[in-house]
Parts: sequence; structure tokens; C-alpha cells
Amino acid sequence: MVDVVTFGRPVVENARLMDAIVARIADLRDGGAAVIVVCASPAAVAGALLQRGCSSTLFPDHRAIGDAGDRSHSGMPILVGGGQAEAMALAARLESARVIVYTDAHGVMSADPARVPTATTVEFASYMELMELADLRAGALPPVAAERARELGVPYEIRSVLENRGTIVRDDAFEERSKPVTSITISTGAAFVSVRPTHDDGDRWRRQRTQMIEQLADRGVSLEMLQFFPKRMRFTVDADRVNLAQDIAAELSLHSHATTHCAKVCVVGSGIRSTVGVFCKVFAALRERDITVLHFTDSNVTISLLLQEHEAAAAEQALHEAFVTGSTLPAVASILFDLKLRKLRVNGREVRLGVRQAMLLKVLVDNVGRVVEAEEAARCLFGSDGKEELAALRVHMHNLRKKIEEDPANPRYILTIPNQGYLFVR
Repeated sequence: MVDVVTFGRPVVENARLMDAIVARIADLRDGGAAVIVVCASPAAVAGALLQRGCSSTLFPDHRAIGDAGDRSHSGMPILVGGGQAEAMALAARLESARVIVYTDAHGVMSADPARVPTATTVEFASYMELMELADLRAGALPPVAAERARELGVPYEIRSVLENRGTIVRDDAFEERSKPVTSITISTGAAFVSVRPTHDDGDRWRRQRTQMIEQLADRGVSLEMLQFFPKRMRFTVDADRVNLAQDIAAELSLHSHATTHCAKVCVVGSGIRSTVGVFCKVFAALRERDITVLHFTDSNVTISLLLQEHEAAAAEQALHEAFVTGSTLPAVASILFDLKLRKLRVNGREVRLGVRQAMLLKVLVDNVGRVVEAEEAARCLFGSDGKEELAALRVHMHNLRKKIEEDPANPRYILTIPNQGYLFVR
């Protein structure tokens, strides 16, 4: 077993944490693992180890470490310069390796403990959740490292360097669907922009809409939560770019309206995509606190809500109570799906899926809330969408419904949309 350990720059540059760094390395060595440390200041860590009577080996580059190299130096830690992304790449090359990311925080938190006193460290999280949290700047990893870990399938943990506990990051598996949400996050400093045409000309409006998006990109304005409507376009921008966005709209003879002092509250969890009732429960929790949602978007593992900044903290508290510390979703809405084991549990009833049934359910779950055309599903299952494949798809869909639906003739999870395809609803 090889432990590839990486300490973030704030950790290794904090002299008060050096004793904790050395203690963590010693813990891993005492556990019998070969230890490779990837950090921004390997020489400083090597000096601290030497002061405490522990020798180490410095490598110039992580690519110089191979199977033979790490085995020959297994009696002492190997130190190499780099960051989290390099640690992920190194672990992918080594047999039976895992990555431990040590931070000065507490791993992944269910909310910000400064605002939510009942926030706890998340014990397990998925690659997709960590990637989303990294993009929201709420995770311990930068986005490039989180994406690299998912691409390479590298198991890793995020731990507090002081407490040596934190979050285990694994591939999506059986999540506790009564608790489908992993973390609630807030980002502030946003503005909400609504743009509409001045003339009732659909072709002209589509051209203007495209031109505006292109000009925003050319001038360095980043858009989030973008949504199109027949006669309107909505998005968020950083508050300091809102005037530029409105100037571009005016240049294109478009009407615009901006709401400033906004915050984005995100509900993140792999269980969101296949748990019925999450969306309704989010809005019910906010409605009970009289919190107004200005705008929202829904993606694979995240529900993003745009609110006024002064209501964001109350929204975070309300959603944390509803999904983490409060009541659970009704058992009738419970669906658990493990693709690797091809196991499906519906309302406590567990069944095993065939290979094609599991593939089909994954396609539907990955596109929750979006109609999947029959041809698209057939191509995912069989590689083509001819008559034979479409006929086989209908058979697999029929058999899947028999396993997932209480009444397959009146499905509640997998709906057929006439002349369009299939829709998985939550």
C-alpha cells in the first residue's frame, strides 16, 4: 500500500503546523504504508523530519518516481515538489495507492460552521460532489485536482492536519437517499440580469441573443445560471461586471434589468438526481422562512438558488435543517441505485438489475428532468438506433419498470413522453 500525501501551501507555509505534518507522516509510516509526500516545499518538510530523527528522500519530480523507486525507499518517506493535481497523477501510476489531502480545515463540511453551528464534517462524498464544490470554491481541492481525481479514478481523503479526520471521497454508490444532500454553500457578490428584445421578431432576437453572449465573452464577463425563454434571457454575473453587461445590451438595442446584492445558495448532493421530492422540499423550506427565490437552475448534483444577499444565511440554515439535521424525506420517495453492483433499492425493496437495465437506468438518472429520446437511449445501450435496437429498448424499459415501479402500468418514476422519449422524475 502506498499513501500519496499532499499538504496544501497554506499548511506547509504555517510553521505552527509543522509538528502536525510530521505527526501525520509518522502515523502513516507506523501503519505500514510507504509514504510519498507531494507538497510545495518538500525541502522544508525534509528538514523538519530530520530535526525529529527521521530521514527522507527527495525526488526532483513526481514523474521520476516509479514502482521500483518507491519500493526501494519504502523504509523512509519520499518527498517531491508539486500540488494536489500532481499527487493524483502519481497515485494513478502506482499500484494500490490512495491520496490523502491534508488541509488546515475539516474536510468537507455540510455547511459553513461560522453561520450554521450544527454543521458537521461529511464522512463520505462522491467525485461529482467534490468537483461541484471545487467549482463553487467550497471544497478543499482546486477544480483541476478534483477533475483529475475523477478522470483517473483515484481514491482520496481530505483530512484536517490537526485532527487527522475528514472526508472519504469515493465513486458514486449507495447514498443514503433519506439524506440526499451533502453540503449547502453560499457565494456572494452576484448580480441578476434579465434581457429582453425591443422588437417582436424571433429571428432578430435569436441573433441579438447570440451576439450578446459573444460580446460578453469577448469582454471577459463570465455568465452563470444562464436560461433562455422565448422572449427573455436571464443570467448572473459578478456584481462589478453588471454595468458592462447592461452596456452591451444597450449597444444591441436590448432592454435589460439588473438586481444587485445577490447571493447564490447551492444545494449539493449525488442523491439529488434520483431522489423524488428534493426540489419541492427545497422550496418548501424557503417558503416557510418567507425567503424569495429570484432565479434557479437545476443540474446533475446541484440545485442553485439566487437570493438577495441579506437572506442567504437564513436560507443556508433552513436548508441545512431540512436536509441534514432535520426531518428526512418520506420513505415512499426512497430510491437507491448502485451501478457497479447493479443493485436497486426502492422503498426498502432491493432487486438486482440486468446489465442493460442498469445501463438504461443510469442514462435516465444522469438526465433527470430531461426527456431522453428513444434513439438516444438505444445508442447508449447498443451503439445504434435501428428498428431492432428500438424494439429491444422497449423490452428493457418494460422490464426495468417492473422492477422500479409499484404499478408499472401507471409509472411515477419513469414516464413516457409521447413522440419524444422517456423522462425520469424526482
